[in-house]
Amino acid sequence: MSDPMSFTIRPATVADIPAIQAVGKAAWRDTYTGLVHDGYLDDGFARSWASPDFEQALASPHARLLVAETADGVVGMVQLGWSDEGIASLWRLYLLRDVRGVGLGTRLWQAVIADLPASLRTFRTSVVRGNPALRFYERLGFAVTHVADSEYAGYRVPLIYLERPAHGPSDAPPTDQALVEADYGVSELNYNAMMEPAYHSALATLGLPTGSCGLDLGCGPGGLLPLLARQVGPNGRIIGVDVSMPHLAMARRLSAEHGITAQVRLEWVDLARPLPFTDASFDWVWSADVLWPDGIEPRAVVREATRVLRPGGRLAIWFVAERRGIFLPGEPALEHALHAARSGGHGPPQPATDHHEQALGWLRDAGLTELRISAHQALARPPIAGAVRDYLEGYMLKELRRVLRAEAPDLDDATWARWQRISDPESPEYCLDQPDYYCLQIGLLAHGRKPLEVQP
Repeated sequence: MSDPMSFTIRPATVADIPAIQAVGKAAWRDTYTGLVHDGYLDDGFARSWASPDFEQALASPHARLLVAETADGVVGMVQLGWSDEGIASLWRLYLLRDVRGVGLGTRLWQAVIADLPASLRTFRTSVVRGNPALRFYERLGFAVTHVADSEYAGYRVPLIYLERPAHGPSDAPPTDQALVEADYGVSELNYNAMMEPAYHSALATLGLPTGSCGLDLGCGPGGLLPLLARQVGPNGRIIGVDVSMPHLAMARRLSAEHGITAQVRLEWVDLARPLPFTDASFDWVWSADVLWPDGIEPRAVVREATRVLRPGGRLAIWFVAERRGIFLPGEPALEHALHAARSGGHGPPQPATDHHEQALGWLRDAGLTELRISAHQALARPPIAGAVRDYLEGYMLKELRRVLRAEAPDLDDATWARWQRISDPESPEYCLDQPDYYCLQIGLLAHGRKPLEVQP
């Protein structure tokens, strides 16, 4: 079923409520398993999808409830409500697994917002942290406003809150593939928070000149812009470039929050193409966790970065030493097995020379000299809270805890059972709540200098 026009979208009726609940229950299981406590899948659903709530929505002049159906029955639903203050809340938009990825979600969105009151100013919604639907909402023009935990039905639910103007941007399906491929800015900011001590150490080693002008290649949601701005001082300038429009929007908000908008300019740039800057435009170029051999050719980007670098300027490449840190202290065999299982479906390994740990070779091939590499650590110890905890929990629950038992055959049953306990936020043995827990991550900074031009 590949044509979204083969679906019928219509207003729901009371008779549709059981089918709507069936769609919701199936979608919750598919989407939220591993992201929220298992008990919430039952208790939270029973409370938030109760029949009286839908009956009330159907009777309200300030709500819309639509269904998408085929000859086989209801396969999707959307519910939106609004207030006299001009705020419209998208409460639900769910599809059965078999009809995802064909444009039906966009059609439901366009149908539910058609002919809304002109007085509406803002659309709001939220998603559970780790939910891939975040990409969908970003493509519709939503942007992240904040991240917070919500208590519901006795469970802690980690939520990402989003909003967008009610009258723009366009609701037509996006034509820019960069929007389709936009990844999770909130997760990146959480990672940045975890790695901040290592960034401080690396930037101190690099020594960016006060008052200099630099380029942040792949700035993402802007997590490093405040640190770079602090290095170059109020008279310094930074141009941040990225291929993700949602990330650039987050970077703009973050720059405003930190009071550095006068120092920072943000631009959409695809690193798979030549950089849109003239030769020798920047005193330094910085790129953090961007140059992976996945869709771009790292050596080509390094050559372009060298071209726009002024003679005597430095090009710096930062990357985390993947799988070389410690997430589960005292459990090296368990952690290794979990990482190995995660890597199993990521395709064939890249040639060693294309790996980011060989970045010094990329710098040398681009003609840079005075090559250096240094290690910088970030150590998190209890009490672990805020964005750092969000990062660790996101990695623990979204990545490691999704490994299936069959994918780690070398682990004995006792070790696997212990893993289930120490990775369960509701368990008294949950690792992040233990007084002796720590997480160690190591970042590497590779950098080199562009030779001075020989004067005639």
